[in-house]
Amino acid sequence: SGSTEDVLVALFRLSPGLVEAHEVRADIAKIIELFRLGADLRQSLGFEQQLNAPSYPLAAPSNVMDAVSQGRKVAADERRRLGLGIAPVSDLESLLMEQGIWVASSPLPDAVSGMFLADPTLGLAVVVNAGQVRWRQRFSLAHEYAHALMDRDRQATVSESSNAGELYEKRANAFAAAFLVPAEGVREQLQLVAKARGSSQTLMVPEEGELPAGTRPRLEVVQPYDVASLAHHFGVSYQTLVFQLQNAGAVNRSDADRLKRSEGAGVQFLR
Repeated sequence: SGSTEDVLVALFRLSPGLVEAHEVRADIAKIIELFRLGADLRQSLGFEQQLNAPSYPLAAPSNVMDAVSQGRKVAADERRRLGLGIAPVSDLESLLMEQGIWVASSPLPDAVSGMFLADPTLGLAVVVNAGQVRWRQRFSLAHEYAHALMDRDRQATVSESSNAGELYEKRANAFAAAFLVPAEGVREQLQLVAKARGSSQTLMVPEEGELPAGTRPRLEVVQPYDVASLAHHFGVSYQTLVFQLQNAGAVNRSDADRLKRSEGAGVQFLR
């Protein structure tokens, strides 16, 4: 239909990488048609388009720090609204669909992790790259969900390596990391690790989770296998978990650098 063509034109205008991959164009067109058929079927059966996902109208971020701060705040607000507490998000696809967002995965060019669509006839939709590993697809789903919550005024966004430096992409990344790995959840898991190891490695976090001024919630030494276990627990990559450990104040920069260098050992332990 003409409308599907409009969406495709918007996508391909955004992403030169998609233009070059001719076989991808047909796959994306097929997915958009399926979304549209679903929307038409729902309408013909008399069901209202149930969009439960709220819109967070934000000022455009002025710098990276601003973008990261906005992303983290919306992630905390959204976890609160959904009643997720500090637990891992187990089934992200179902969560997005419950919010009224169409979800699909399809082989996309390696540089493209996902895309978000906002169309008057089909509603909100996300597509993630089926060719990427499972944890990467989870991060992409959370990243595209951020666009659905904060960038709904755009007809389409394509998340790829060439635009990763743009502030709205950094904001979506910050949202995804904080949504999948809440800082309080990291602190709680590290407390459990510290308890399991015994009192020789105590974690300086009081019961209510409020940090006294000048203290950090950290194990004496966080090991690569701790990171790997927590990454598995939250369903994210080793690198994302290290980033969130630093964000939660559980490791300092030199510890984070040490852990990043030891990713191989952590991943080997996980296997």
